[in-house]
Amino acid sequence: MRKYLITSPEFTGELIFGYDSEGILKYYENNAELKIEHLRWLHRHFPVVDSVLPDIVKKGKLQEITDLSFDNFWVEYNFKVGNKQMAEKLWYKLSEAERINILEHLPKYRYYLKTHQGLMQAYASTFLNQRRWENEYK
Repeated sequence: MRKYLITSPEFTGELIFGYDSEGILKYYENNAELKIEHLRWLHRHFPVVDSVLPDIVKKGKLQEITDLSFDNFWVEYNFKVGNKQMAEKLWYKLSEAERINILEHLPKYRYYLKTHQGLMQAYASTFLNQRRWENEYK
């Protein structure tokens, strides 16, 4: 199943759509605070096939959800020090949108650490607990 996440400045939260290998909608999750006009629009234009998703996202962002497992995060974070079980508990308390955001920001975080000598990479549990992916790394 391929999953897609839609966020927008027009609403708070996210919408998740899941499609089978044929591109037919099999899963939908509404984690957003939608206004009545958004709900009406969605009711009239519900994206039953995945090919229409790019057309419905005007001001927002459409992201394909990749592997959001803790094991994938552990490999990508690449700092296997500290309490793995605590980090895993923290990981699964996060929403899918937060997990996607973390995985997208890891390269920026690693680059920041490389370009600022003397900084040590945080333990995974610290990184998650302190929501460090929300920092602006430049």
